[in-house]
Amino acid sequence: MSVSIPKTEIANLQKVADAYDWFDPAIDYILREVLQATPMMGNRRSWEFAMIYLALHCHGALKQDSRGLGLGVGTERLIYALANVAGSLSVTDLYGMADGWKGVQTTNPQELLRKKAPWQVDFDRITAHAMDMREITYPDETFDFAWSTGSFEHIGGDADFDRHLAEVHRVLKPGGIYAFTTVVNFGRETNRIPHNYYFHPAHFADILSRSPLEPLPEFDCSVRINGLNRPTPERSENYMFSAGASIIHPIVALRRGVINNANLAVLRKTENTSARTKVVGFDETSKWLHTQAQTFVKRLWNEPQMLRVDARGGALVTQPEFFGDGKAVFQVGFMTSSIKAKIELVSRQIGYPVNPKVEKTVDASSHLATIDFTPESDRIYMVRISGPQSMLANDIVVRAMHR
Repeated sequence: MSVSIPKTEIANLQKVADAYDWFDPAIDYILREVLQATPMMGNRRSWEFAMIYLALHCHGALKQDSRGLGLGVGTERLIYALANVAGSLSVTDLYGMADGWKGVQTTNPQELLRKKAPWQVDFDRITAHAMDMREITYPDETFDFAWSTGSFEHIGGDADFDRHLAEVHRVLKPGGIYAFTTVVNFGRETNRIPHNYYFHPAHFADILSRSPLEPLPEFDCSVRINGLNRPTPERSENYMFSAGASIIHPIVALRRGVINNANLAVLRKTENTSARTKVVGFDETSKWLHTQAQTFVKRLWNEPQMLRVDARGGALVTQPEFFGDGKAVFQVGFMTSSIKAKIELVSRQIGYPVNPKVEKTVDASSHLATIDFTPESDRIYMVRISGPQSMLANDIVVRAMHR
């Protein structure tokens, strides 16, 4: 069936998420009527779904005789929305593969999609296959459009990104569209976390520009100055506010010292294989976001914050935290005064989850232990607690604050 969508007021769809996007008439309509979801400010995944759908719609890809390819899409809601407006969909992910995501582990992806359907869908239009995004096992010029939601950053390194885009180019028909979302950061360089990149916009633009697909001319990295666009923690449950995970959704997230945001890329298969995309709005936006993040971090640690404690690798650990400048302290409280435990202050460089460094070690023999330290602005910090095997996360209270 065809869908009549209000005209969008977003001039350039190749952009990062902005609070104002939720008020766009086309985005609001897609969220409510197409995805049948309640619009929630800051829910970046819903923004990604709506932006991909809008990009495909605006480029004329959604027709009753069009054939679409979903890449790394699991059982996402967008599959079922697109199935209502396209002729057929081939849906792929690492279904059943050893290194696939836990949520899509199945030997029968077709049946999994049926079970997860949020509404009635003609499944004769959908086929599901286990497939690596770097090796698309379809013939040349098979699809009118392709899409991917938040999977691009997980497929490897630069050679893998290049290989993937070359494969998408191969299987798209001339004029075909590829719309996909990923994550960019507002730091100095790409965070090359294995299989979880946070792209610097300049690096991401280079990847798009050297692909055989033609990107839109500009990549807009600006967000407007608005309180809803201020960086805030990605996971409130790390501060013992588990209910916040369902009600607080940052648009621009602050995760372990990295300011990041979702973005959409729109590429077309044309004969113009030398087209480049220009990053716009990054410098001004980055400056404002970093100022806001610094203010938030100071306010956060001005008061003691309770931290979540998890069991990992035979020890109890907190999540790595960014403290900015100044002096800070971890306080570890034990429910019993007869405890014997080793507490380590561990740090690592922001954006690189390798080569952790033990900064301090304290042997705890009473109900309260403290570790004072002077954080560095390019590192994140956590505590690791080793003790009796009977010691549980619920037996410990960890707080942190600025001195």
